[in-house]
Amino acid sequence: MPKEIIGIQYLRGISALSVVFFHIELQLSHLYEGYRALESLQAGVDVFFVISGFIMYHSTDGGSAVDARSFFVRRLIRIVPLYWLATLAMVSIIVLMPNLGQSVKSSFVDAEHLIASLFFIPVTSPVAPQLFLPLLPTGWTLNYEMFFYSLFAVAIVCGAQRRSHVAMLVVAALGALALVGLLTDPPGPLGFYTDPIVLEFGFGIIAAAIWRRWPIRSQPAAWAVFGVACALLICLPMPDPAYRVLRFGLIAAPLVFAAACISWRSFGVLKLMGDVSYAMYLSHMFALAAVVQIWRRFGPQLGSGHIPILYALAVLTVVCGSIVIWRLIEKPIDAALRSALQRNWAPTPGAATG
Repeated sequence: MPKEIIGIQYLRGISALSVVFFHIELQLSHLYEGYRALESLQAGVDVFFVISGFIMYHSTDGGSAVDARSFFVRRLIRIVPLYWLATLAMVSIIVLMPNLGQSVKSSFVDAEHLIASLFFIPVTSPVAPQLFLPLLPTGWTLNYEMFFYSLFAVAIVCGAQRRSHVAMLVVAALGALALVGLLTDPPGPLGFYTDPIVLEFGFGIIAAAIWRRWPIRSQPAAWAVFGVACALLICLPMPDPAYRVLRFGLIAAPLVFAAACISWRSFGVLKLMGDVSYAMYLSHMFALAAVVQIWRRFGPQLGSGHIPILYALAVLTVVCGSIVIWRLIEKPIDAALRSALQRNWAPTPGAATG
């Protein structure tokens, strides 16, 4: 089977745009009194988590086609460089342009917080003590991603690289963590890692395993599942945040499954959005903060008739900035590090990509 599933790549781009739209909505709710943000747009994060589980199972053949060291190093190459650059960019902004820093929920630099942020350690934010937010606020999801990758690498070792063993170990561990969280509600980092949201990675693994054996062969049926899942993600009422995994995660799983089953036509724009999705996710808060600051100074402040203009300007700025970052920074760094890895380490057949 091909390593890249075009439907999943498209869904990556759609999910990244969903998160961007959600943060635009939040900014508009602050700018214009009475504007209500569409809360369901935040489901893009949950779709990302399910996609991560799906891709880790698929690209490693369930953990059987890669050794733990190669798997984890490739994940580090994929995640760390751009995240560290974005975090250091945040430090520079807070120091040099504090007003812009406040627009992205970070107003000062604390050394302990910075170190924890760089090494994916969940600590409470100095400016929001009730939240486990790194210096780059959107990085909270990467703390979960890196934890999942670590868990997957350990499972590869313990599962002796047998596909079913690795998948079952990871899903069981995620389920146990969520159960501990529900029964004990532990404080601190343990509470972060036992949040039921970790189940969404397991949903992705299960979806990939089912897709391998029993994909939806009927295209109308696959499109129906995809459409219904999209509608439910957008339209269902928002429950208590404690039930987020039920509201978003359980629906995101069939959405990802259906996206993998659909025989998609070629959509260059969606493919590009998928390619730049990581750069978009990390950089969009900077772009939105800049647009909002400029709008506050020069744009009309009264009435909501100008919202479409601001929305379009924000989206255009985010997308263009993401493409530039992907082409000039993320892609060259990723290629250079992967080349260095191939030169210095014996390649492992079927190693994870993406």
